[in-house]
Amino acid sequence: MKRRFWGMFTTKAQPFSKWWQEFRSEVIVIPMKDPLDPIVSVDDKMLTVRTGYHTRRNTIVLPLMLVFSFLSTYMLYDWLPDLASHQEYAHRALASIEKQKASNQLRYGAEKTEKYARALLNENGEVTWATYLRAKEVEGRLDRFLEGFLLLCFFLVPAISLWLLFLLKPRDAEIYFDRERKIVYSWRHGQVGAAYFNKMGLIENQSGINLVLQFENKKQKRLPPNGDCRH
Repeated sequence: MKRRFWGMFTTKAQPFSKWWQEFRSEVIVIPMKDPLDPIVSVDDKMLTVRTGYHTRRNTIVLPLMLVFSFLSTYMLYDWLPDLASHQEYAHRALASIEKQKASNQLRYGAEKTEKYARALLNENGEVTWATYLRAKEVEGRLDRFLEGFLLLCFFLVPAISLWLLFLLKPRDAEIYFDRERKIVYSWRHGQVGAAYFNKMGLIENQSGINLVLQFENKKQKRLPPNGDCRH
């Protein structure tokens, strides 16, 4: 079947019978040494076709999900401050500076270190997020800390979105062409969609070939774009 591109927003279906001659024509099948997973299975009664999401789920969604999850976890570990260790450092630094003052032997940079350590602690001598950000501002590295947070969000948001897509959107059901009853059917989100061969339509657009079926929900009359048969 020769592919035709009619635009990204094509919505009008064409009769399935329009392609009868192309579907019935004989094609030469060249066997491959290392064929990919089959997308079609056929017997005397039934033709079964996997949708494009079967392939995209395993070859695109899953690898991207793992990559973004690893990068976001690594960046979160690197970016997230250990407030307890900073609190311990601040008390140690202030105690050391007090000893230096008592012996009148302040080291180089002691004033800057003292200012940073005091900014880390609140009235109760504890480090909180508010005091940590205040100390970063005193240190002059608040902008860099916030840039790290934005970069973390850049990887974390896609990771969460891909996990939700992977967990909440189940794998699409195959599309079944019943050669005896001359109907095609599938189901999506617990709803069955079906049509007779001569009542079914096709929509070609940038996402592939969409089959127009009648679903149990009358508001949804066709498979969504991710239910195409393109591979």
